[in-house]
Amino acid sequence: MIWILWGHCLRGGSGERGQLTLYCAATFRKPVEQVATAFRKQLGEDLAIRFGGSGELAAQLAIAGGDLFLPADESYLDLLDERGLLGARIPLCELFPGIIVPIGNPRRIDGIDGLASRGVRVALCDRSAAIGLHMDRWLGRDERWRRVVAGSVVSMGTVTEVAQAVSLGVVDAGVVWDVVARQFEGIDFVKFNEPGLPPALGSIGVLKSSVEKEAAVRCFLDLLTRRRDQGDLFAGCGRERSSLHGAVTSLISR
Repeated sequence: MIWILWGHCLRGGSGERGQLTLYCAATFRKPVEQVATAFRKQLGEDLAIRFGGSGELAAQLAIAGGDLFLPADESYLDLLDERGLLGARIPLCELFPGIIVPIGNPRRIDGIDGLASRGVRVALCDRSAAIGLHMDRWLGRDERWRRVVAGSVVSMGTVTEVAQAVSLGVVDAGVVWDVVARQFEGIDFVKFNEPGLPPALGSIGVLKSSVEKEAAVRCFLDLLTRRRDQGDLFAGCGRERSSLHGAVTSLISR
């Protein structure tokens, strides 16, 4: 399977029509940019990437079209599926929400109550970002979380903006995914320990409109999952690579 896939990559873009377009949640910006660099070198073609909040990207994609969509919560893929735009989805990883604080956690924030404490400056994402929607969906009726939301000093569009605000000392704490915290230095991550707060599932969606770009789609997904298998961002999650390419093959053959 890998040998056949490698042959697709070496043959490049024969039969392809236009460059590949990926809509990607800001959560995955750093690793996806690295995958994109490898893709461009290997295939000799460009890759257009649009980063942003998952909800904002889903709305853009539904209007402008595209080939691949990697939101921070696979529920956004449901919206495309309902419109008949989604051809396949491939689970990649679980994302755990938690609290990002300066290294050493000087304010000793260890949970929702700590975030709601007087004088703690908190940055959150709004509902256009997957984590904002996720927290509201699962903790929207929790009075403690409502106090955190009401007392937050700033609401941002992406988790990377929240993480930057913490790393620069603009705020004392923020709420982000664990995969985002691993991309920043000088911070600590405190995972939420709330029974009613599950992780989100990060999945990449292959749109039906990408069927004419089979080789490019296959190569990008191979590079993305290879990075996961190397113990990096997507370590220990998702399906085996053979299942992933089986899903793409099923899409292409429709």
